[in-house]
Amino acid sequence: MSKEIIILITLITYIIILIMLGYFGSRRTHNNTDFFLGGRSLGPIVAAMSYVASSASAWVMLGLSGLGYAVGVSALWIVPGLLLGHGFSWLWLAPRLQKFSHQYKLVTVTDLLIFEGSPTIKKNIRLFTASIIIFCFMFYVAAQLQAAGGTFAVTFNMPLTDSIVLGGLVIMTYTMLGGFWAVSLTDTLQGSLMLLAAILLPTLALVEVGGLGDFWQNYKMVASADQLSYSGSYGGFMIVGFVVGSMSIGLGAMGQPHLLTRFMSLKSGKNIRTAQAIALSSYAICMIGMITLGMSGKIMIFEISNQEDIFFVLTDNLLPVVFGGIMVAAILSAVLSTADSQLLVS
Repeated sequence: MSKEIIILITLITYIIILIMLGYFGSRRTHNNTDFFLGGRSLGPIVAAMSYVASSASAWVMLGLSGLGYAVGVSALWIVPGLLLGHGFSWLWLAPRLQKFSHQYKLVTVTDLLIFEGSPTIKKNIRLFTASIIIFCFMFYVAAQLQAAGGTFAVTFNMPLTDSIVLGGLVIMTYTMLGGFWAVSLTDTLQGSLMLLAAILLPTLALVEVGGLGDFWQNYKMVASADQLSYSGSYGGFMIVGFVVGSMSIGLGAMGQPHLLTRFMSLKSGKNIRTAQAIALSSYAICMIGMITLGMSGKIMIFEISNQEDIFFVLTDNLLPVVFGGIMVAAILSAVLSTADSQLLVS
């Protein structure tokens, strides 16, 4: 069989599994709390991995690997910033939000924001909050669908519009079938695939370039001075702006409603420590792994037309076709797992 057929079979199998999980979720959905919060009964593994899958979307799998390829060492400043942001969310917000939402039976993040105040104030806050979420997520979901469409288009040489429609149909099917249960179960599968990709591909790439011992020496031979510098192409006070700007991306982690609902859905506060460890360690592995993959790709492939395609190029070079199909499914996972959560929150 050709490479395209094998990848197609892998992806069809994967999509069928997602829709089956959506159907399974629908069997456990009986009211609003079930549909939007999974009955507040998520365990630590599902809550943590679905959080990782929803936050580490295509921008981590494709964007960070492309960034590592393009700018080199300075891409690493993003990692501590994001870990600080997600760490604050898990260590400070999660236990408080879990306890408060269970105590007062809150279903959405908006319910928390309108907890106090007159009926008029509550109504205005609800409308204003909903407007912000829908407006911002419209662009975020569009970006995810474009990434899904790009994955199909690159793999099967399909028109981009048809690819985007196909990805959107898959997401809508299982999200509307089973609500939060479906989203959480599928996100756990997708997060696991992403974590596998973030461990396997960088490891194989490092072996290909001579292992950890030779990696830096080989990288210095192909990289520019800017790519070898922790400050990139910046100097003087601009270094401070570059570092602070790179790390500030982590600030967004604290208020994204599709991530905060994971805290509200946790079954017990006793499970939070386990969920914290799983989520933060998995997130760190995904980010560092993708940047390492991009830098290793610079050693193996000196020039590429689209830097974000380095993931697909190295997948073709390092893996048998069947496993390559699984890695393509991992990219699709990163896309679907964010878009489904955002659609549900919207």
